[in-house]
Amino acid sequence: MVIQEEDWRRPIIRYLQEDELPRDKSEAMRTKKLAAWYTMMGDKLYKRGFSAPMLLC
Repeated sequence: MVIQEEDWRRPIIRYLQEDELPRDKSEAMRTKKLAAWYTMMGDKLYKRGFSAPMLLC
């Protein structure tokens, strides 16, 4: 997945693919918490759900 501009998905994708967190400690904690609800399949980001199928972001 190629993201040209900075958006809300970028830190999550970086964390899931490269295990890289933002430098700001509070932003890093936020990214870790958010990333728990997402997964990468190939180069696409999906949101996990309890009773719903994975949703493409």
